[in-house]
Amino acid sequence: MDNGVEISTKTVYDEQNATISSSSSSSSLKKKSRLPQVTITGGVFDLFALAVALVLDQEEDKEEDVNVAILGLGAGTCARLIDDLYHSSNKRVKMFGYELDDAIVDLGMKHFGLNELKEKGSLVDVRVGDALENIKTKKSDADDTVKFDLIIVDLFDDQSRVIPQLMEVERWENISKRLKNPPSSSSSSSNENVSRVICNLSTGRGRGANINNAVHVAELIAETCGNGDVSIWPSSKMNVWNECCISGPKPSFGVDTTPKVLATYCPHWISTSKYVKNKNSSSNETDEDGDDKDDDDDDIPMNGWLLDRLQGR
Repeated sequence: MDNGVEISTKTVYDEQNATISSSSSSSSLKKKSRLPQVTITGGVFDLFALAVALVLDQEEDKEEDVNVAILGLGAGTCARLIDDLYHSSNKRVKMFGYELDDAIVDLGMKHFGLNELKEKGSLVDVRVGDALENIKTKKSDADDTVKFDLIIVDLFDDQSRVIPQLMEVERWENISKRLKNPPSSSSSSSNENVSRVICNLSTGRGRGANINNAVHVAELIAETCGNGDVSIWPSSKMNVWNECCISGPKPSFGVDTTPKVLATYCPHWISTSKYVKNKNSSSNETDEDGDDKDDDDDDIPMNGWLLDRLQGR
């Protein structure tokens, strides 16, 4: 379209006015989101909240809850933002928190609204301890039978680096087992009914941050949770100084589920599907999305391609 960046066949992001609008063959009429306008954080928590829109089913007649796990709950900034943005959606978002530090959870309960989220049922449970251990499926624990539509992974060390555990494939295999509908070969090109993982790879500007480790984690997520696909958020886009990735097919944000206040974040995700298409394309000018094809991609391995994109090249 002339004045927007295409998000999906049904929606378009208007760069000038920062809204999401409905598009059709005859006209493009702006459609207001049903979701509330709230103050966003201007950081990585906004990306986490945006990912919820990907797993919200737009079919009104389905009443199944949307389960969201937050690995690295902290004092609850992410949980509160999600509840503020989606509490009036047609599907109920139920959150499950995992946090290492019980003192932080206690702080969140007393002073930052976690207790209110629990009382209203938005925050179903908080498990204190090693999140990567607690996310494992254990037959002896009924809570571990819960499957998640979205798993948010926000685990880092005191220097904002990828923690060593996230570089182990077994950890991501454990996480993938908790996804309700992990991507498969039959759903690799479709966003329908696909569960997602979104991970904070690092700040990219943190002391001692290692971008190569971030790339390795993105590859593991694609392999274990995304059927080979992952979409990345390059550091510095929209002044969000984090590298992040979402598992599965290229994100397509629907007008009915995406909060208008998050619209500006929608078009900046870069999918590895673009890399694969460019590798397989017979055309040297454009790929099937109509984007300019980068001839240099033919000689770059996947990890090198991810490295370039994560650094905004």
